[in-house]
Amino acid sequence: MPLYLLLSLSGCEPAQVVKTETVEVKVPVYVPLPERLTRSAPIPVLTVQNPTNEDGQAVCERRRDGMSLLNEQLAKIRALQPSQ
Repeated sequence: MPLYLLLSLSGCEPAQVVKTETVEVKVPVYVPLPERLTRSAPIPVLTVQNPTNEDGQAVCERRRDGMSLLNEQLAKIRALQPSQ
């Protein structure tokens, strides 16, 4: 082997070893909510021509029950959410 080739090779750095590593990336997973938690609640309305106070009170009670149902659904949805 010629001397100039040996001299030129002696100045080269050794090849660096590249080690690969596996990195796990956490990706949020979204799951669909149960249909029972996302359905709408019916809105009670007065259906009589000449409503009385009792009719109004009955509608108010049905609306209160509907709001309670929606609040329960929202509480269940919040419980399903992952903590951050």
